[in-house]
Amino acid sequence: MIKRLTHTDTNPFFVCSPADDNFYKLDTDFRIVPQKISEIKDELVHSLIKNNLIRDKVQIRQIELIEQGLINYVFSIDVHNRSIIAKHAKDKARARPLMNINADRLKAEYDAIMLFRKFVNKHNFPDPILFDNVNNILYLEKFSNDYLCMEKLLTNGKVSLKLARDLGRFAAMVHNKTSQCKISFDNIKMIRQIKIPWIYEGITKDKEIKCKINGLKKQLLENKKCLVMGDFKPNNIFVSHDNFIVVDYEQAYYGDPVLDFAYLPASYIALSYLNPELQGKYIKATEEYWHSYLNRIVIENMQERALQHLGVILLSRIDGITKYQFLQDRNISTPLRKICKGLILGKIDNISVLLGMIRK
Repeated sequence: MIKRLTHTDTNPFFVCSPADDNFYKLDTDFRIVPQKISEIKDELVHSLIKNNLIRDKVQIRQIELIEQGLINYVFSIDVHNRSIIAKHAKDKARARPLMNINADRLKAEYDAIMLFRKFVNKHNFPDPILFDNVNNILYLEKFSNDYLCMEKLLTNGKVSLKLARDLGRFAAMVHNKTSQCKISFDNIKMIRQIKIPWIYEGITKDKEIKCKINGLKKQLLENKKCLVMGDFKPNNIFVSHDNFIVVDYEQAYYGDPVLDFAYLPASYIALSYLNPELQGKYIKATEEYWHSYLNRIVIENMQERALQHLGVILLSRIDGITKYQFLQDRNISTPLRKICKGLILGKIDNISVLLGMIRK
């Protein structure tokens, strides 16, 4: 029986990390440097006062840990006149053996959000308050609980074609507008430290496919086209009626837009296997997103490259570090793995052909 995603209905800001959710399966040995929650809360109180967000600790109504992820702690803080999200970077977090992830990633996230809000509609991004560089804490305004996690909606079979079109339009807008200006923002180390090891490595032993993937990794590191969100997928998208907010910009960088373009379709396709009776809706949403983006992007025609990256991202959900449990069924994994390899090798170079194969 397929296990369902079990996020809370209150939906505080970030969803549970993969490590805390039976929806995912971690196929590696993760290391996290332990730190007492009480010590972090004390740091938060000190930081809030020092940065003039509160006068004294009496003004704090509640500090609640809402996510203890692989590399961050996330807290919800209620004070006398506002609700705040505090994202605390673990100073020496290890997300994989022998791979350190720098704590200054949250400063890069703060800078990225400020840049995105400068070029694109502010209401689609978190509202940053400040970054405490002494304690590595990013403060953000907490948005309304009316916003529901897109991943939760998709797992429950709630697929919006309008949202798919809007997200395609939004991604193209982000890439188009940030490609027209010179921006001093790199953050390439997060692509090296997280995205490539977690998604693009260790997913196959086939030498031909590994060679192709190495070329795709090189693209991500060398193509400098525009601002890229870096982790544009359903568990980082929150939806309320016709509005949406995209969160989590630790992996944002100035680079290859194909990463954003390919990420969301991989999620639509993977999650379609949770509700096979509704799979046609997920496929249609993939198609709507795909064409909405392509009809607006002005940087380049990246469809063939995007299909290759889509194959890698989808294969990582079957055989990578963070697996989807429901894709481990051989009746699903065997044909899907074959499709992924066809995508990576460039044998499937059209979105309609791909979606037709998924429908079968």
